Parts: sequence; C-alpha cells; structure tokens
Amino acid sequence: MGFGSATFDIVFGRALLEHISRLSSLRDEMIRVLKPGGVFYLDGGPMWYSPKGHHLWFRAPSGHLYTFADEDCPVQDWEHLLLSEEEMVRIVQERHVDEGDAQAIAHYIYHNKGQNRLPTSAICEVFSKDAILDVVIIRNDLPVTPPVSLVSKCGTHDLVTSRVMIAGRKKSSAYEPDILSKMTTKPMENLSDTPKMMTGPAENLSYSTPKLQRVRYRRLIE
Repeated sequence: MGFGSATFDIVFGRALLEHISRLSSLRDEMIRVLKPGGVFYLDGGPMWYSPKGHHLWFRAPSGHLYTFADEDCPVQDWEHLLLSEEEMVRIVQERHVDEGDAQAIAHYIYHNKGQNRLPTSAICEVFSKDAILDVVIIRNDLPVTPPVSLVSKCGTHDLVTSRVMIAGRKKSSAYEPDILSKMTTKPMENLSDTPKMMTGPAENLSYSTPKLQRVRYRRLIE
C-alpha cells in the first residue's frame, strides 16, 4: 500500500471479504502495516455460498439495475450454485427478462472478477490460522434450510452464512497468548454459530437491519 511497516493503530475494511481473491496477501499486508497491539475489523457479504451469494448488482444492457436486494430479483436463492450458466440464462428469461439482459446477468454471476467465490470457512481460516493474529469471528447465519443437493457438497454452515465479521488484534509476537480467539459468546438474535434451521425462502430475511447491525457491533466492542 505504500505505507511503512507498523504505521497504523487500526485497519478497517467494510464489505470486502467476498471480493478479494488473494486474501492471504490482504492478511499479510494488514499485519505489516499494523502496529503491535493494533486492532482490525473486516467484514463481507452476502457470501458466495449463501442464498444470495451471486451478489447481483448489475446494470444490464437495457439500462435496468438488477440487485440481490430487490424483491423482484430474477435469480432465486442458491440458484447460482445449482444452475449452469446456460441454465441460468434460460431460467432468468422465463422470468420475463429479455435475452440480452439474461445473458449479461449470467455472465456477471459466473465471470465477474469482483467475486472470489470462496466458502466462508476458507475465508475465516486465512485469518484464524496466523499465529501473530488474535481473532474473533462472527458469522451471521440465516434460519433457512439449504437444498439437500448442496449440503453434501458445500456443508450446511457455509450455505447459511450470509455475512461474516472478522476482528482482532496484532500480537507483539506469535508467542503472546490469545485472548479474543478463546472467548465464548452466547448466541444473540440469529448470529449463532449453528442456526436453528427453518424451512422457507431466504428472500424475506433482511441482510442488514439496523437492529442486527447494533447487535454485531456491540458484540465486537465487548
């Protein structure tokens, strides 16, 4: 980044963990610029394996803006994991999207370089396995049941994690004992480690309600 080593007390990254391909490089550079004892916060979502992990936010050739947050989003939960690109084009057209937009949407989902398409567990491991970092991870799990065909391939936990928050501190040395990573917290709202599963679509669940934001930040501050 062009900054000297051990320059900053805080590193903050918002809505980026699903977009960075070389996460180990991000971690290493974050460690380099943080002072010993410095703290960091990184988050991301919706994650690729989650119901709306296609992260559709795209202005199509027609000029229409399609987003994962829209009630009329032409891509339904987990379809980006269930369908091929050709199947996606056909299904989206059947939902009254013209062919040009449908092809552009499918290309965006499967080829957009702004998505790393990594499971949340792999992203968390990049940061939790480095000995110089003392890390706490909060996964925002949705109370939904994934398709059975995906569970055997992807695992339930990654399929229901819509957002992930990774926070912690840079220790003075790898031999300094961890504090944060050994903390245990009681589940609050739907931020539990293993959600109570419910059958039903995820499209009616809010991904960023003010109440949940307050819960997340309060837990991180504590």
